[in-house]
Amino acid sequence: RQRRAASAFALSTIPLVALLAYGLYGSPDLPAQTPGDRQAAQSGAQDLMKAVGQIEARLAADPNDARGWAVLAPVYMRLGRFEDAARAYAAIVRIKGETAESLSDWGEAMVAAGNGIVPPEAKAALTRALALDPKAPKPRFYLARAAEQNGDTPEAIRQLSALNDTSPADAPWLRLVRENLARLRGEPAPQLSGTPVKGAGNGAAKGAGKDAPGLPPEQRAAIQGMVDGLDERLAAKGGTVDEWLRLARSRSVLGEPERAQAVLERARAALKSDPAALASLE
Repeated sequence: RQRRAASAFALSTIPLVALLAYGLYGSPDLPAQTPGDRQAAQSGAQDLMKAVGQIEARLAADPNDARGWAVLAPVYMRLGRFEDAARAYAAIVRIKGETAESLSDWGEAMVAAGNGIVPPEAKAALTRALALDPKAPKPRFYLARAAEQNGDTPEAIRQLSALNDTSPADAPWLRLVRENLARLRGEPAPQLSGTPVKGAGNGAAKGAGKDAPGLPPEQRAAIQGMVDGLDERLAAKGGTVDEWLRLARSRSVLGEPERAQAVLERARAALKSDPAALASLE
């Protein structure tokens, strides 16, 4: 249960790096728009793993490539490769220095790798993260878990209550926070409603659906490079309807709706002699 809770919180707070990669290569977990797109998606996981392998090979040759580690780390988390994710986040901290975000991500990966147990190294990293950003949700959640595991249930309840009271009403981690609070108090698990949480503003709601533009610069640059590379190849050599749709979805996930629409227009022009392909674009 502890590992499930740790990985659930991790997945609720990871930026959409992995989804962006899957948008480029196709994924069975993304909604396919056509039968051809669904067929392409079935092989997408293999394409993603090939891309991961290529980045891993480059990192073996250049272990100080922070951008490569920044791309791989959240993908590892999505794939459940928590020990690899912890190693990747440790490399980011080593190369780029300590920030609240990098320390939080590293600590989170170590907790997930430890089956939900907060080891001393993770607790130390999370404590340093909280010192750098007292409002960061990840270290607050996992340090509350550490308090519980140390037998200090009142302190765990206090920390989770504070996180609950200061989180946006639509925060993706809020359900897990409330479930843990209810468990510690011996109460039934609550149902989230649309009622605003104490201390929550509307900023998160206004930013809903815009995770990608908020990516750390090195992650966004790496993903942007992949998307731009696909765009350039399709512009130069053309491609299948599935490839055009992947590019359009990737632009959309990156927070570029106008460019996504432009991709569809280019696809219609490129595939104008293929009625079936044109139908797939509608």
